Amino acid sequence: MAAIEPRPGSMSSVLTAVLLGSVASTTLNDGWYAYHGNPAAVDGKHPTIQMVSEAVTVIVGDESSDVVTDFVFHNSGAATTVRMGFPDGGANDDANEARHTKSGVMTDFRSTVDGRPVKTRFVSDRAIQKRLEYPRWQVKDVPFARGQTRKIRNTYGVSHGADAATGTPVLSVVSYIVSTGRTWKGTIKSATFSFTFTKKALPIMPRFLIERDFDDVDRLRSFWTENRDAVLYRGPGSVRKDGRTITFSVKDFVPRTDIFLKFRPRFS
Repeated sequence: MAAIEPRPGSMSSVLTAVLLGSVASTTLNDGWYAYHGNPAAVDGKHPTIQMVSEAVTVIVGDESSDVVTDFVFHNSGAATTVRMGFPDGGANDDANEARHTKSGVMTDFRSTVDGRPVKTRFVSDRAIQKRLEYPRWQVKDVPFARGQTRKIRNTYGVSHGADAATGTPVLSVVSYIVSTGRTWKGTIKSATFSFTFTKKALPIMPRFLIERDFDDVDRLRSFWTENRDAVLYRGPGSVRKDGRTITFSVKDFVPRTDIFLKFRPRFS
């Protein structure tokens, strides 16, 4: 039986040491986040096409990130064409949502299929939102022959979100929506999500800490004042920390949990 994303098993020392965090799910109480991430079969769960693997690399800058995503898909059935969408909007802030009704949050978005550039079209679709929560997408039609495996690559930039729950300082939010990948056949066999914090984002070496829920805003505000090197994270699977990079790895899973990382930007 496939896993529904294993919880990080090696984090007990962090769990006991860190009793902090604010709400970080697909909503933020005071702020907004960019929703971009895994491709979806936007017309409904596909019966024959599986996302076999994915590798996501995010280079975190001071106000935005550069993203490279690589996906492998396999069609186990007859020839078919799927309408594949990539989430592209801002959530939880009316002003930002209004600004992204005709274009998304991703900049210089480029997509290839088996190494060949393919154009996408930006759509804002309430019918898709009913199925997948998010209304705004970059969409393209991808044909598959019987038994065909195809490789999809996307590159783009995206601005950081903001979390003002503590008042001051306002935190930067780096996000990646994993759960939209649940629309493909079966499970995702393997996935890695790697985030590297440049010195522009954090001049000092980051200290990655798992985020915990609690409502003590005063304590959280004090934490950020005293810990400028901290990056609070939430995400699926096992976690590896290496210098300025944190990587989430998951195998044989149905994606349910999205990735959020919060840090205090150098200009705050």
